[in-house]
Amino acid sequence: MAGNRTGVRCAAAVAALLVAGGSGAAQAVAGDREAATRVLRAAAELRAQALDDLGPALERFATPEARAALRGWEGELWSTVPPRTGWSFFFGTSVWTAAGLESAAPRVGFYHPWSDVWLLTEWSVRGEEPRLARAEILMGDWLREGATFELAPAWLRAGELAPAALALATAGALRTFELESEAAGAGVPLGPREPEVAAGNRSGAALRLASALRGVRELALPRPGEPARLTVLRAAAAATLAEVRAGGLSRLAQLAEAAPETLPATRRAIAELPAPPAVARRLVPVHSVAAGAARSFVLAGDPADGDLLLSLLYDESGAAPRLVRVDLLTYSATYRTLFAPDRPDGAGGR
Repeated sequence: MAGNRTGVRCAAAVAALLVAGGSGAAQAVAGDREAATRVLRAAAELRAQALDDLGPALERFATPEARAALRGWEGELWSTVPPRTGWSFFFGTSVWTAAGLESAAPRVGFYHPWSDVWLLTEWSVRGEEPRLARAEILMGDWLREGATFELAPAWLRAGELAPAALALATAGALRTFELESEAAGAGVPLGPREPEVAAGNRSGAALRLASALRGVRELALPRPGEPARLTVLRAAAAATLAEVRAGGLSRLAQLAEAAPETLPATRRAIAELPAPPAVARRLVPVHSVAAGAARSFVLAGDPADGDLLLSLLYDESGAAPRLVRVDLLTYSATYRTLFAPDRPDGAGGR
């Protein structure tokens, strides 16, 4: 994504891709609806259980081989936190989609936008309950044609408005996974065929996950000697989110109205948002991004449904950070607008 085309798409993402609900799964149920529904339900339940502890979820849904593979990677993937904490972070800030739902080996991809890392899974539907049969951890670059491998996740390379860049990169990643998986068919490896290449890919993914975790900790926990800019930004974001948690979506609508640079479409969307009030109480800061010498974005999400993205832009040129812009997006709405504008079912599609 570069140049004028990206700028137009980013502007469109913020102006027209505003939240109106949605699901963490971008792929619609198609074909054999009963089998497809069972796979989607199992994937959703695995994600929900993994927010607390992935272990019991794997015992229920994964084959011994898949469990052994995932457990074997944990030491490298989560070298800075306990694996249970790491997986909770991953699933709580990820989105997911499915492909090949009509096949004997459907695939479900859990994508972590903040780090640009995939957990790819293949499921067996032979028994009464779908089973996670194979898994792989991949850097998002692996699925992008002609992509270069860099430590920075894709959305931070775009050089565009942070919330739009994140939503666009995520929608593109979901669509690429769906198309690649539909074309692959059963038995095709989820990632690199060469073991050493697969191991190197997981190492890169581990570095990205560690960087994303570090960003969360920096926002959540003050530390001695930290930059004064981070200290005051953290306090400002905490105060804003406390207001939203206390006052719900109506308070968020008031804040968006008062922030001078918030787009009119955003103000209308937040005011008309049909989402349940609990969403406002669950929002937690996930990442901060400097936007010049005296501006910063703080990006927050809802762990119960990783589809939602709240962006708060602060002007730091005065004595204290001032909220100047609010954006509220869903990855699923971005996906629909870019890849399935005519679909009425609220999901992505082939």
